[in-house]
Amino acid sequence: MSEYGFQSFPELETLKTFAIPEDYNINSQVMKSHQKSGIGNQTIEYYMKNMFNVPKKFEDFLYVGQILQSEGIRTAIEAHRRANHFAWEHCTGR
Repeated sequence: MSEYGFQSFPELETLKTFAIPEDYNINSQVMKSHQKSGIGNQTIEYYMKNMFNVPKKFEDFLYVGQILQSEGIRTAIEAHRRANHFAWEHCTGR
């Protein structure tokens, strides 16, 4: 597998390059226009609600979203490492 992962919003400093504080909401038109998946923002929010307390402050929401992304990647990597030898040979990116 050469590509997999879980979406995340950018860090605040990056977001400031294309949005103003009035756009700091995942449902704002600016945030929606940067989302290429029709279910991307809702998916992030869904898993965040299941794994964490969803922050009310947008800046904290961005941070927790990045933690959520890291958990998704960790889960995938651990699954590959637990796989039997046959699966390991096909999942190492060789």
